[in-house]
Amino acid sequence: MDVAEFMDYRKHIDYVVDTFGQWVGVCDEEGWPLLELPPTISLSASETRGASSSVEATVGLDAGHPLLQEFIGKGLGEMKGGKLELSGSAARLLVVQRPGARLAYQSTIGVASGVSGPSELNIRGVDLLEGLSAWPCPSIPLEWTKAKFSSWNTDASGVEYSKPRELARVEFGTAVDGYTVDGPAVSVLRTLVQDSLDAVNALCGWSDDPHMVVDFSGVGVDTSPRVLVRTSDDVVWDTIADVAQSAGVTVLVDLWWPGDDPVQVRQSRDPAQYRAVDLGKPMQVVRVEVTE
Repeated sequence: MDVAEFMDYRKHIDYVVDTFGQWVGVCDEEGWPLLELPPTISLSASETRGASSSVEATVGLDAGHPLLQEFIGKGLGEMKGGKLELSGSAARLLVVQRPGARLAYQSTIGVASGVSGPSELNIRGVDLLEGLSAWPCPSIPLEWTKAKFSSWNTDASGVEYSKPRELARVEFGTAVDGYTVDGPAVSVLRTLVQDSLDAVNALCGWSDDPHMVVDFSGVGVDTSPRVLVRTSDDVVWDTIADVAQSAGVTVLVDLWWPGDDPVQVRQSRDPAQYRAVDLGKPMQVVRVEVTE
Protein backbone atom coordinates (compact mmCIF):
# COMPACT_ATOMS: atom_id res chain seq x y z
CA MET A 1 0.00 0.00 0.00
CA ASP A 2 1.28 3.48 -0.85
CA VAL A 3 0.21 6.84 0.57
CA ALA A 4 -2.36 7.52 -2.16
CA GLU A 5 -4.01 4.13 -1.65
CA PHE A 6 -3.95 4.63 2.10
CA MET A 7 -5.59 8.06 1.93
CA ASP A 8 -8.46 6.53 -0.06
CA TYR A 9 -8.79 3.71 2.47
CA ARG A 10 -8.62 6.16 5.36
CA LYS A 11 -11.89 7.68 4.13
CA HIS A 12 -13.47 4.28 4.77
CA ILE A 13 -11.89 4.09 8.23
CA ASP A 14 -13.21 7.56 9.09
CA TYR A 15 -16.68 6.58 7.87
CA VAL A 16 -16.71 3.45 10.03
CA VAL A 17 -15.60 5.45 13.08
CA ASP A 18 -18.24 8.13 12.48
CA THR A 19 -20.96 5.52 11.96
CA PHE A 20 -20.12 2.80 14.47
CA GLY A 21 -17.82 4.52 16.96
CA GLN A 22 -14.68 2.55 16.18
CA TRP A 23 -12.72 0.77 13.47
CA VAL A 24 -10.66 -2.30 14.34
CA GLY A 25 -8.13 -3.65 11.89
CA VAL A 26 -4.86 -5.46 11.37
CA CYS A 27 -1.82 -3.62 10.01
CA ASP A 28 1.49 -4.95 8.78
CA GLU A 29 4.74 -4.48 10.69
CA GLU A 30 5.11 -0.96 9.27
CA GLY A 31 1.60 0.16 10.16
CA TRP A 32 -0.14 -0.07 6.76
CA PRO A 33 -3.68 -1.51 7.06
CA LEU A 34 -4.09 -5.07 5.80
CA LEU A 35 -7.51 -6.23 6.95
CA GLU A 36 -10.57 -4.97 8.74
CA LEU A 37 -11.75 -7.22 11.54
CA PRO A 38 -15.24 -8.72 11.28
CA PRO A 39 -17.67 -7.62 13.99
CA THR A 40 -15.99 -8.49 17.26
CA ILE A 41 -17.46 -10.89 19.78
CA SER A 42 -15.42 -9.12 22.44
CA LEU A 43 -12.78 -6.40 22.57
CA SER A 44 -10.75 -5.30 25.57
CA ALA A 45 -8.58 -2.27 24.81
CA SER A 46 -7.82 0.21 27.57
CA GLU A 47 -7.64 3.92 26.78
CA THR A 48 -5.49 4.53 29.85
CA ARG A 49 -2.08 5.54 28.54
CA GLY A 50 1.39 5.89 30.01
CA ALA A 51 1.97 2.33 31.17
CA SER A 52 2.31 -0.84 29.17
CA SER A 53 -1.17 -2.16 28.46
CA SER A 54 -2.63 -5.02 26.47
CA VAL A 55 -5.46 -5.77 24.09
CA GLU A 56 -7.55 -8.86 23.47
CA ALA A 57 -10.00 -9.23 20.61
CA THR A 58 -12.17 -12.20 19.71
CA VAL A 59 -13.89 -12.41 16.34
CA GLY A 60 -16.12 -14.94 14.65
CA LEU A 61 -15.14 -15.89 11.10
CA ASP A 62 -15.41 -18.44 8.34
CA ALA A 63 -12.76 -21.10 7.82
CA GLY A 64 -11.29 -19.35 4.79
CA HIS A 65 -11.12 -15.84 6.22
CA PRO A 66 -7.86 -13.99 5.38
CA LEU A 67 -7.29 -13.29 9.09
CA LEU A 68 -6.50 -16.96 9.60
CA GLN A 69 -3.81 -16.76 6.95
CA GLU A 70 -2.27 -13.69 8.61
CA PHE A 71 -2.28 -15.02 12.15
CA ILE A 72 -2.25 -18.79 11.78
CA GLY A 73 -1.51 -19.90 8.22
CA LYS A 74 1.96 -18.31 8.05
CA GLY A 75 3.07 -19.84 11.30
CA LEU A 76 1.15 -23.03 11.88
CA GLY A 77 1.44 -24.25 15.42
CA GLU A 78 0.03 -27.25 17.22
CA MET A 79 -3.41 -28.19 18.45
CA LYS A 80 -3.82 -27.68 22.18
CA GLY A 81 -7.15 -28.57 23.69
CA GLY A 82 -8.96 -28.10 20.39
CA LYS A 83 -7.22 -24.79 19.66
CA LEU A 84 -4.64 -24.06 16.99
CA GLU A 85 -2.00 -21.74 18.40
CA LEU A 86 0.30 -19.44 16.48
CA SER A 87 3.91 -20.59 16.46
CA GLY A 88 5.49 -17.66 14.67
CA SER A 89 4.69 -15.28 11.81
CA ALA A 90 5.44 -11.80 10.51
CA ALA A 91 4.84 -8.98 12.97
CA ARG A 92 1.31 -7.63 12.91
CA LEU A 93 -0.32 -4.66 14.61
CA LEU A 94 -3.86 -4.59 15.94
CA VAL A 95 -5.23 -1.05 15.61
CA VAL A 96 -8.34 0.39 17.25
CA GLN A 97 -9.38 3.76 15.80
CA ARG A 98 -11.91 5.71 17.84
CA PRO A 99 -13.00 9.36 17.64
CA GLY A 100 -9.90 11.38 18.53
CA ALA A 101 -7.85 8.35 19.56
CA ARG A 102 -5.86 5.62 17.84
CA LEU A 103 -4.69 2.67 19.91
CA ALA A 104 -2.09 0.37 18.36
CA TYR A 105 -0.76 -2.90 19.73
CA GLN A 106 1.90 -5.39 18.70
CA SER A 107 0.21 -8.77 18.29
CA THR A 108 1.75 -11.48 20.43
CA ILE A 109 -0.50 -14.49 19.90
CA GLY A 110 -3.39 -15.65 17.77
CA VAL A 111 -5.49 -18.66 18.70
CA ALA A 112 -8.09 -20.15 16.36
CA SER A 113 -10.75 -22.48 17.72
CA GLY A 114 -13.79 -24.35 16.47
CA VAL A 115 -15.43 -27.76 16.30
CA SER A 116 -14.76 -28.98 12.76
CA GLY A 117 -12.62 -26.02 11.71
CA PRO A 118 -11.62 -22.53 12.84
CA SER A 119 -14.71 -20.43 13.52
CA GLU A 120 -13.32 -18.05 16.12
CA LEU A 121 -10.02 -16.18 16.37
CA ASN A 122 -8.61 -14.70 19.55
CA ILE A 123 -5.90 -12.05 19.05
CA ARG A 124 -3.81 -10.67 21.88
CA GLY A 125 -1.27 -7.89 21.84
CA VAL A 126 0.76 -5.43 23.88
CA ASP A 127 1.10 -1.66 23.75
CA LEU A 128 3.72 -0.25 21.37
CA LEU A 129 5.40 1.08 24.51
CA GLU A 130 6.77 -2.45 24.91
CA GLY A 131 9.14 -1.67 22.05
CA LEU A 132 11.12 0.54 24.41
CA SER A 133 11.58 -2.49 26.67
CA ALA A 134 13.66 -4.16 23.97
CA TRP A 135 15.61 -1.16 22.67
CA PRO A 136 19.11 -0.46 24.08
CA CYS A 137 19.77 2.82 25.90
CA PRO A 138 23.51 3.43 25.31
CA SER A 139 25.39 5.26 28.04
CA ILE A 140 27.63 6.79 25.35
CA PRO A 141 25.32 6.98 22.30
CA LEU A 142 27.77 8.85 20.08
CA GLU A 143 30.20 5.92 20.31
CA TRP A 144 27.54 3.61 18.88
CA THR A 145 27.12 5.84 15.83
CA LYS A 146 30.83 5.37 15.03
CA ALA A 147 30.91 1.58 15.46
CA LYS A 148 30.83 -0.83 12.52
CA PHE A 149 29.97 -4.51 12.29
CA SER A 150 32.74 -6.86 11.19
CA SER A 151 33.44 -10.59 11.17
CA TRP A 152 35.00 -11.99 14.38
CA ASN A 153 36.57 -15.44 14.73
CA THR A 154 37.34 -15.07 18.45
CA ASP A 155 35.95 -13.16 21.39
CA ALA A 156 37.85 -10.26 22.97
CA SER A 157 39.92 -12.65 25.10
CA GLY A 158 40.99 -14.74 22.10
CA VAL A 159 38.66 -17.72 22.61
CA GLU A 160 37.78 -19.05 19.17
CA TYR A 161 34.16 -19.19 18.00
CA SER A 162 32.87 -22.34 16.30
CA LYS A 163 31.55 -20.09 13.53
CA PRO A 164 32.49 -16.48 12.63
CA ARG A 165 30.18 -13.87 14.15
CA GLU A 166 29.22 -10.41 12.97
CA LEU A 167 29.93 -8.10 15.92
CA ALA A 168 30.44 -4.40 16.55
CA ARG A 169 32.65 -3.07 19.32
CA VAL A 170 30.84 -0.36 21.31
CA GLU A 171 31.98 1.46 24.43
CA PHE A 172 29.97 1.16 27.64
CA GLY A 173 30.08 3.62 30.51
CA THR A 174 32.35 2.21 33.22
CA ALA A 175 32.29 4.94 35.85
CA VAL A 176 31.32 3.57 39.27
CA ASP A 177 28.41 5.98 39.67
CA GLY A 178 27.29 5.56 36.06
CA TYR A 179 26.75 8.19 33.41
CA THR A 180 24.08 10.74 34.22
CA VAL A 181 21.87 13.17 32.33
CA ASP A 182 20.05 15.95 34.13
CA GLY A 183 17.59 18.71 33.30
CA PRO A 184 13.82 19.24 32.94
CA ALA A 185 12.13 15.85 32.77
CA VAL A 186 10.34 16.19 29.44
CA SER A 187 13.43 17.49 27.61
CA VAL A 188 15.78 14.96 29.20
CA LEU A 189 13.59 11.94 28.46
CA ARG A 190 12.85 13.02 24.90
CA THR A 191 16.55 13.52 24.21
CA LEU A 192 17.51 10.24 25.87
CA VAL A 193 15.03 8.25 23.78
CA GLN A 194 15.95 9.96 20.51
CA ASP A 195 19.68 9.53 21.22
CA SER A 196 19.05 5.81 21.78
CA LEU A 197 17.07 5.49 18.57
CA ASP A 198 19.73 7.34 16.59
CA ALA A 199 22.58 5.30 18.08
CA VAL A 200 21.12 1.88 17.33
CA ASN A 201 19.81 2.94 13.92
CA ALA A 202 23.25 4.23 12.93
CA LEU A 203 24.95 1.04 14.11
CA CYS A 204 22.50 -1.23 12.29
CA GLY A 205 22.20 0.83 9.10
CA TRP A 206 18.60 1.86 9.72
CA SER A 207 19.06 5.65 9.88
CA ASP A 208 17.43 6.22 6.49
CA ASP A 209 14.36 4.17 7.39
CA PRO A 210 13.60 4.52 11.13
CA HIS A 211 10.53 2.85 12.58
CA MET A 212 10.18 5.32 15.44
CA VAL A 213 10.81 9.00 16.19
CA VAL A 214 10.34 11.27 19.20
CA ASP A 215 7.86 14.15 19.13
CA PHE A 216 9.63 17.33 20.30
CA SER A 217 6.53 19.54 20.35
CA GLY A 218 6.93 22.72 22.41
CA VAL A 219 10.71 22.39 22.53
CA GLY A 220 12.39 25.25 24.37
CA VAL A 221 9.59 25.76 26.90
CA ASP A 222 9.92 23.06 29.56
CA THR A 223 8.64 23.69 33.07
CA SER A 224 8.59 20.02 34.08
CA PRO A 225 10.44 18.96 37.26
CA ARG A 226 14.19 18.63 37.07
CA VAL A 227 15.43 15.03 37.01
CA LEU A 228 18.67 13.09 37.09
CA VAL A 229 18.79 9.97 34.89
CA ARG A 230 21.57 7.42 35.29
CA THR A 231 22.32 5.46 32.13
CA SER A 232 23.93 2.03 32.36
CA ASP A 233 23.42 0.50 28.90
CA ASP A 234 20.14 -1.06 29.97
CA VAL A 235 17.01 -0.91 27.78
CA VAL A 236 15.23 2.40 27.29
CA TRP A 237 12.07 1.67 29.27
CA ASP A 238 13.88 0.33 32.33
CA THR A 239 16.07 3.44 32.26
CA ILE A 240 13.29 6.02 32.12
CA ALA A 241 10.13 4.44 33.60
CA ASP A 242 10.68 5.22 37.28
CA VAL A 243 12.07 8.68 36.52
CA ALA A 244 9.05 9.54 34.39
CA GLN A 245 6.61 8.37 37.04
CA SER A 246 8.29 10.26 39.87
CA ALA A 247 8.42 13.44 37.77
CA GLY A 248 4.75 13.23 36.82
CA VAL A 249 5.54 12.65 33.16
CA THR A 250 3.72 10.29 30.79
CA VAL A 251 5.50 8.40 28.01
CA LEU A 252 3.35 7.21 25.11
CA VAL A 253 4.04 5.47 21.82
CA ASP A 254 1.45 6.23 19.15
CA LEU A 255 1.03 5.04 15.58
CA TRP A 256 1.18 7.99 13.18
CA TRP A 257 -0.64 7.72 9.86
CA PRO A 258 -0.45 9.87 6.71
CA GLY A 259 -3.07 12.58 7.09
CA ASP A 260 -2.27 13.15 10.77
CA ASP A 261 -0.78 16.45 11.94
CA PRO A 262 2.95 16.99 11.27
CA VAL A 263 5.36 15.87 14.00
CA GLN A 264 8.10 18.08 15.42
CA VAL A 265 11.26 15.98 15.05
CA ARG A 266 14.92 16.55 15.85
CA GLN A 267 16.88 16.97 12.64
CA SER A 268 20.31 17.38 14.21
CA ARG A 269 21.76 16.81 17.67
CA ASP A 270 24.58 19.35 17.81
CA PRO A 271 23.49 22.01 17.27
CA ALA A 272 19.99 20.88 18.20
CA GLN A 273 17.60 21.68 15.37
CA TYR A 274 13.93 20.77 15.10
CA ARG A 275 11.33 20.87 12.36
CA ALA A 276 7.66 19.93 11.98
CA VAL A 277 7.45 17.30 9.24
CA ASP A 278 4.97 15.02 7.53
CA LEU A 279 6.50 11.62 8.25
CA GLY A 280 5.29 10.33 4.89
CA LYS A 281 4.48 6.79 6.03
CA PRO A 282 3.16 5.02 9.14
CA MET A 283 5.55 5.60 12.01
CA GLN A 284 5.70 4.95 15.74
CA VAL A 285 5.95 8.26 17.61
CA VAL A 286 7.18 8.57 21.19
CA ARG A 287 5.45 11.36 23.07
CA VAL A 288 6.71 12.58 26.45
CA GLU A 289 4.27 14.90 28.21
CA VAL A 290 3.49 16.21 31.67
CA THR A 291 0.71 14.04 33.10
CA GLU A 292 -2.57 15.91 33.33
